[in-house]
Amino acid sequence: MLIKWVTCTTSDPAAFATGQSAWAGLRDLPGFLGQAGGWSRHEPGRAHIVAWWQDRASYQAFMAGPHDRLAAAQAGAYDTIQVRLFDAPQEIARPVQAALLLAAITGDQVTLDPSWTVRGRAAAGPAR
Repeated sequence: MLIKWVTCTTSDPAAFATGQSAWAGLRDLPGFLGQAGGWSRHEPGRAHIVAWWQDRASYQAFMAGPHDRLAAAQAGAYDTIQVRLFDAPQEIARPVQAALLLAAITGDQVTLDPSWTVRGRAAAGPAR
C-alpha cells in the first residue's frame, strides 16, 4: 500500500476547502482506496491530506493521467505544498484510521473535514 501525505498552507482557507471538492474525482480510479484531511488545530491555514493507494503503480498511473485535471480546480488556492509518499503494510495503513494516521505522521492535531473525504471503490472501510 502507498500512503500519500500532502501538507499545504493557504491564506484563503475558504478557496482551498472549495477546491478540495474536485478530488471527489479520485473515487473511481483504479487502485485508489480513500482520502481524508482537514485543518491543523495549531497552525491556522495549514491543511493536511492523506490518501491511500493500493500500490505505487496505481498511484503513478494517476499522476501520469488525471492528476493535473483534478488539481487544476485548486490552482492558486494554496501558498505552499509539500508531498510525501510512504510504502506501508496493508494491515497498519487502513483508511479507517485517518485521524490517527494524520496525527502520527504530521505531529499535529488535525480536525478532519468530512467534505474532504473521498472513499475509493476498492476501500475496505470508510475513511474517518
